[in-house]
Amino acid sequence: MKEAAAESGMSVAALTVVVGSLAVAAINVTEALQHSCDVFFYEAAKRAGVGQIVQAAAKLGFGKLTDVGLPEESPGFLPTPGWTLARTGRPWTIGNTYNLGIGQGDMLATPLQLAVMAARIGNGGYEVKPHLTAATTGARAPVRSLPVQSTPATPSLSFRVENLRAIRNGMDLVVNSPSGTAFASRIVEQGMAMAGKTGTSQVKRMTEAERDRKVSQEQLPWHLRHHALFCAYAPVASPRYACAVVVEHGMGGSRTAAPIVRDILLQVQKVDPSRRAR
Repeated sequence: MKEAAAESGMSVAALTVVVGSLAVAAINVTEALQHSCDVFFYEAAKRAGVGQIVQAAAKLGFGKLTDVGLPEESPGFLPTPGWTLARTGRPWTIGNTYNLGIGQGDMLATPLQLAVMAARIGNGGYEVKPHLTAATTGARAPVRSLPVQSTPATPSLSFRVENLRAIRNGMDLVVNSPSGTAFASRIVEQGMAMAGKTGTSQVKRMTEAERDRKVSQEQLPWHLRHHALFCAYAPVASPRYACAVVVEHGMGGSRTAAPIVRDILLQVQKVDPSRRAR
């Protein structure tokens, strides 16, 4: 959802991040993605407004079925002011907007939707849709190469080019910059580097007493630990694959989810028949 908040009206120019009364640093959207700076996206969400965030998130595939053909597929959920008022009797607040801007609160998303988001960002903003089967082969037969389309067969989502560029650069730095949140899970094989985004889905809100005691995720019972998320596309230079992993109670995306995505995207690129010399 940080990607949606960034696209939905946030300028790529730098903002000054403020914590309390202290101005910490000027940071732009690319750097905010790289360092997973929630405070930046709170401000981005406030400037964009809930309507634009929901609109951008829907373009990226959230809040609706992908129509991939899976039985009982969940559409996830994108909360709106109308839904919040009807459900709780309370009006939407700026706190709800902050939560939605970082994908927390009442928002729900499936791993497949995260992969679709990564694919649509990686391919330059086209409405690619997932399918269960693109090609078939026998257990010992070589995988057949699928035709590479030079012209997109899917409609453009009409994202601003400069916003997509900033988001893609940020996702690249998340993995391939030493200060990125997933640098430890980078793909070092030449031409196979991935770009991605770490994420955490909160399971339990720490009480004030727990924060005072500095209780860590590791100290909580397993069922109360946060879920770990990571979505990515590869290769960075010419994206062909997208992947998303959610590790239940994995605590942090960089710790448990990113290494799994790295292994998947590395292996699929190694067996990609389009890499063979023609």
